[in-house]
Amino acid sequence: MHILFKNILDKDVQCMLWPLNLMQYMMLCPKYQIKNNLITPNSLISNIISIIATVGFISSSFYRTYEIIYYSVLKSSFFMSFVLYYDCIYYVVGFIMNCAMGILQTKNMVKFVLIFQKIHRFLNDGSLFTRYVIMNWIYFIAALGFFFIILMLFVMLFENWIFIIYGYELIFFDLNVVYLIRIIKLLEDKVLLYNKYLLNCQNLTHDESYRQKMVQVYVDLLECYSILKKSFQQFVSNAFIFCFSD
Repeated sequence: MHILFKNILDKDVQCMLWPLNLMQYMMLCPKYQIKNNLITPNSLISNIISIIATVGFISSSFYRTYEIIYYSVLKSSFFMSFVLYYDCIYYVVGFIMNCAMGILQTKNMVKFVLIFQKIHRFLNDGSLFTRYVIMNWIYFIAALGFFFIILMLFVMLFENWIFIIYGYELIFFDLNVVYLIRIIKLLEDKVLLYNKYLLNCQNLTHDESYRQKMVQVYVDLLECYSILKKSFQQFVSNAFIFCFSD
C-alpha cells in the first residue's frame, strides 16, 4: 500500500500529462500507464503490444523499400537505391530504439513524473501552468491534424496499404520530438519559477526550512534533467545524425 500511495498522481498533473500521453499512445509505445489516479510502469501486455507494433513497422519498412527498388523505375538508379536503403535503416533503428526506450526506461519515466510532481507541489504558478496545459493540447491537436492530412494524402496517392502505413511512419518520430520538447519546456518553466522563489528565499534569511526545501527542489530538478538525458539521448543522437547526413 505504501508503494501505491507514493504513485498517486494529483489531478492537475494528470491533466497536464494527458495530451502528451495521447501522443505516446498514437505511436503504440507509451512511457508509462496512468489508471485510477496511479502511475505505474508499463505492464507485460503493453510491452508485448509495443513489440508487435514495432515488428509490424519494421516489416512494412523493409517491404516498402524492397517493392520500390525492385518493382519501380528507381531500380535502375544506384543513388536512389542507396537513399532508400539508408532511409530504411534509419527508420528501423528508430523503431527499435523507441520500443526499447518505452520498455527499458518505463520505471525511470515513472520516477521522473513523481519527482516532477513533488517539485510542482512547491513551485506552482497557476496561470503559467494553465498556459502550459493549453499549449500541450494545441500541440497535440496540431500533430493529430497533421497526421490525418498525411494519411489522407497517402490514401489518395497510393493504393498499396504499405505506403499508407509509411504515411503514418513519417510522423512517428516527430511525435517523440514534440513530446520531448514539451517536457523540456515544462522543466524550463520550473527553473524560471525557481529563480523567482530563490530571490524570495534571500529575504527570508531566518527561515531554515524554506531554504532546505529550495535546496531539495534544486536537487530534484537536476535529477529530472538527468533522467531525461538517460531516457532520450539515444533517440536524439539518432535524429541528429539523420538530419545532418541528409
